[in-house]
Amino acid sequence: MASNPPEREDAGSERRGVTFIVPCFNEDPSVVLATVARIRAAASEAKWDHEVIVVDDCSGRTAYDEAGLGGARLLRHKVNRGYGAALSTGLRAARFPWIGMVDADGTYPVERFSGMLELTRDFQMIVGARKWQDIHWLRRIPKRCLTWLASFLANHAIPDLNSGMRIFHRELYDGHRRIFPDRFSFSSTLTMVGLTSGYEVSFVGIDYFERVAALPLAPDTANFESLVDALNASGFAVIGTVEDAIAQVARLRTQSKGFGTFLLMGHEWADTEATRHSYELIARYVAPEFQGSSSTLTASRDWAAENRPEFIGAAGNAVMSAIQKHHDEKAAKSANV
Repeated sequence: MASNPPEREDAGSERRGVTFIVPCFNEDPSVVLATVARIRAAASEAKWDHEVIVVDDCSGRTAYDEAGLGGARLLRHKVNRGYGAALSTGLRAARFPWIGMVDADGTYPVERFSGMLELTRDFQMIVGARKWQDIHWLRRIPKRCLTWLASFLANHAIPDLNSGMRIFHRELYDGHRRIFPDRFSFSSTLTMVGLTSGYEVSFVGIDYFERVAALPLAPDTANFESLVDALNASGFAVIGTVEDAIAQVARLRTQSKGFGTFLLMGHEWADTEATRHSYELIARYVAPEFQGSSSTLTASRDWAAENRPEFIGAAGNAVMSAIQKHHDEKAAKSANV
């Protein structure tokens, strides 16, 4: 236990606030949006006031729009300054005293934030500790050496020195901000500051996922509305309209540069009748959009709509012509009687 734990202004408050900072560089916007949605679901489940700040470290291949980030604030660097600099930018703009940080790429289980927030009454920093087997084998040896040295210097066993997922009180940063680097050593520095400056630090085991697909993992939450919102935002599933399904397949096609087959996952989210109706809608309206089988029908519909005034005018003229012809024929017969 710390002999002189730092003061925390919100330690006894029933409603507490946390700012989540998500640094990103050339990350796919849909993945960033999914990460934001999952963070917000976790914070809502924990019943914490919260905000999410996405810091774009001057991405060159990707453009982000704040309106498309699920309610997150967007801050931009004019030049690429590094991971640590992006976190520092977010910290300077943070509204709340508690800070959550996580990578934007969907590799961390951000749903665990809800449980980590509960630990803030006893700890000033809670670190999501990855398992060694979840870290690429080429990085294990140098990481083990560095972690062993850091554990020796801090006189504390460190399961994960530079985890990119953690909750901490901003006091850890504010009191030592001059020593935090602009690059990737920010996380390691934060760990050492916490362990060597009298703060209470907890390491919580988490699962870490290598990024192998565009689709993120399903959020782990019992709140139905939060689950639906997060699934739709992430693209993991489509719970909505035909237009929503078309937009999702189009996004996947763009992101993957094209694919030959789209498989539907069998599930029990709906009863048999509703599931069959869903398949029917996909077969009738979604699939034709990408198979080209609806192009002629769509073109015909658009052409008819575009030329409707001409058709209506011609039809009206034909009707009036027929009426006039009938009137003339009747008048001729009457004249011959």
